[in-house]
Amino acid sequence: MKTIFGLFDKREQAEAVAEFARRSSIDDQHLKVLDSGSPAHDLVEPSPRPRTWKGIRGFMILGTLIFGVFGAFAAVGSITSTGAPVSFAVQVLLLFLLIGFFSGVGLGFVKGRSDAEEEIQRFREAFGQGAVMVVIEADQHVDGFVEEMERQGGKMIKVSKHSRPMPDMSGLDLQVSAVH
Repeated sequence: MKTIFGLFDKREQAEAVAEFARRSSIDDQHLKVLDSGSPAHDLVEPSPRPRTWKGIRGFMILGTLIFGVFGAFAAVGSITSTGAPVSFAVQVLLLFLLIGFFSGVGLGFVKGRSDAEEEIQRFREAFGQGAVMVVIEADQHVDGFVEEMERQGGKMIKVSKHSRPMPDMSGLDLQVSAVH
């Protein structure tokens, strides 16, 4: 099951998408039209998981390739300059590949998570400024729902396998503190 999120400037646009979803046999249990006045327990937002995994994959491949090239040069250099056995050169290459793999995974997690949280923060801000959110949970016709959201003027349309509750910050006393 995938969850499709869309933000709309006008409630009429959101209601049109909701009506389209109902005509496409989505029941009200899998459909929500939310605004800033909705109860806090109903509010959801996209999960950062897909964006984080995308970052991890990209940096993992990049790190492995870069360190693999350095490892290959180190392996060839160890054979030609010191006369080391081939097994040592293979170990050097594998060590560099492992270093590249793990550093890429670490960097990808940090960068991917940061990008995902930044996107979600923009999503929260737009919602907090009066946008109306439509949330549809569907197994089929996901592309059709996305197209309808785009046709109705939706912005920040996200498709995710996971959603998470939106944090309730309305009761918090948030203050800016001066740094001295």
